[in-house]
Amino acid sequence: MTLVVDYIDNFDTKAIDVIRDLYADAEQLDIAVAFLSFRGWMEIKPCLISLISRGGTLRVIVRRDIKQTSPEAIEELFHLENTQVAFGLSDTSFHPKDYLFRSKGGQCLNVITSSANATYPGLTHNDEGGAIITHSDMQNDEAGKKAIIIFDRRWQNATIINDEILAEFKNDAMKLEFGEGDLVRSTNELFKSYGIGRIQKARGPQAKVEFNPSIFMMPPYRSENKILQLAELERIDSPLKRALNGIWEEPGRFELKMMAARFLTGNKGGQLSNARTQILPHQIFAAYRVVSSPLRRFLLADEVGLGKTIEAGMVWQALWQRGQAKRTLIITPAGLTTQWQEEMQDKFGQLFEIFGRDFWAVNPRIWDLKATAIASIDTLKRAEHKKALLENRKWDLVIIDEAHRLSAMSYDSGKTDKTQNYKLAEEIRQKSYCDAMLLLTATPHQGEENNSRFKNLVGLLEDGIDFTGLDEPTLFSGTGKRFTELVIRTPKKDVTDAQGRKVFKGRQTTRLLVTLYEDESKFYKAVVDYIRTGYKSLEQIVDPSHKRAAGFLLTTFQKLNSSSTAAIKSALNKRMMRLRGDIDARTNAEEGTPVEFDERYEGEH
Repeated sequence: MTLVVDYIDNFDTKAIDVIRDLYADAEQLDIAVAFLSFRGWMEIKPCLISLISRGGTLRVIVRRDIKQTSPEAIEELFHLENTQVAFGLSDTSFHPKDYLFRSKGGQCLNVITSSANATYPGLTHNDEGGAIITHSDMQNDEAGKKAIIIFDRRWQNATIINDEILAEFKNDAMKLEFGEGDLVRSTNELFKSYGIGRIQKARGPQAKVEFNPSIFMMPPYRSENKILQLAELERIDSPLKRALNGIWEEPGRFELKMMAARFLTGNKGGQLSNARTQILPHQIFAAYRVVSSPLRRFLLADEVGLGKTIEAGMVWQALWQRGQAKRTLIITPAGLTTQWQEEMQDKFGQLFEIFGRDFWAVNPRIWDLKATAIASIDTLKRAEHKKALLENRKWDLVIIDEAHRLSAMSYDSGKTDKTQNYKLAEEIRQKSYCDAMLLLTATPHQGEENNSRFKNLVGLLEDGIDFTGLDEPTLFSGTGKRFTELVIRTPKKDVTDAQGRKVFKGRQTTRLLVTLYEDESKFYKAVVDYIRTGYKSLEQIVDPSHKRAAGFLLTTFQKLNSSSTAAIKSALNKRMMRLRGDIDARTNAEEGTPVEFDERYEGEH
């Protein structure tokens, strides 16, 4: 007995491709599936017609499901020569996905199992995968004989379709009531302007219908749910169904609609964005610079509040439209995962699933199955999660937010201290793992004298970068791209709207004298004395980096003391806890398990 097993993953190997390979030598084909859609039928139809035309035989069992099995497909199958069609059970217990190809006078059997229903998604890109089992010696192969027995038993329990049963099925399909997912339009004048909606739930004489905005609607662009009477709804075929049924509009009218859409989106092909947000010129220039570059690896370093998230989203959308960002991973601090998900869904209409909330690493191939995902860097840097991530397929685009947290400090001795965050980014940045990379931060330079953190950060984008202008040229200066070619930074003073008007007008400050209460004055003076003592103690610190860090801390305390009593009190309490070693889990050692929280609301806890 010779038994060969191969697998279908619907990435490199698709079920429809295997069917097209196996039917060429087949003499008999038995199919048992739960669903047979018209689009699925159109995919496999050429193979089945060819099989029958050379004298082959065909048997098909499909669930009697008027919602998911196409009457048109059943009718075409019914009228084929050498073909028998049967209905299996109508309930969900009948859910096979088996294709049995018999060849060489019945001596060879190829079975595709557990992979695909006869629907377009099932045949081309479902997530289940499946197996291709080859039984090359049926006389001595008990497993192959069992596969045939299972199909024959299903066939015996099925209802063979005749003219009467076919007519009844078609009639039931035409009477199909409104159901979830149906496209509808209201005949009521009050709701006609909402256009075409999709039924979310139907109950009794009413239905809940969701209307999503289109480019032909006036802002504000938002989805709305309405409770409508079923008697006032008319079913609308989707564009795909209209095409499958041969219903076409006049080409001239279609072109006019396309032209109107181009005018409304503000750009001819929609390459940059039709996002539901106001786009500023500097964001368009930044996105265009990235998209038009042959090597799409940049540091987006606009000042705080200038929309780096929108710029990254515009880049993603432009690349996605071109088929160059089919797999996109966004890496953020733990507290920003939800914000990124909301921004990408609200502004660009794409759901990015969050690792650790929407999906987990139960399946070692889970990252292969995700096309758009968001993950916390605090989670990914842990050894087990990093290993699972790096062992999976290549990403088209990787976006890392708050990139200044990818810290690597170099010293004159040649030693470089790298954080776990930086080590993760170092492995992800390899061109064998991701094609395009965007690093986002408003503070790319941390102020160190040797510029090492900044250089190591930019070094994640490209090898051999020339930092001339930042450092004095040396014999070992990089010979590659200038670092300025990889950094896109817009200061607030240069930001304008579409009409060229300054968005940030600057500010004027006026000094106000405030009299402190007695207890506030005592506290303020005590803090001033504490800071003054701290500055004096700086002279005893030998390490220049430690001295700068301590000086920066005291300067921060000085500003907070002038800001409010609550601000400096909170900072001093945290400082005391840190010195005692009683540190909150969010600021604990990098190897600890991160606490997920939303940084946008941090001050409200």
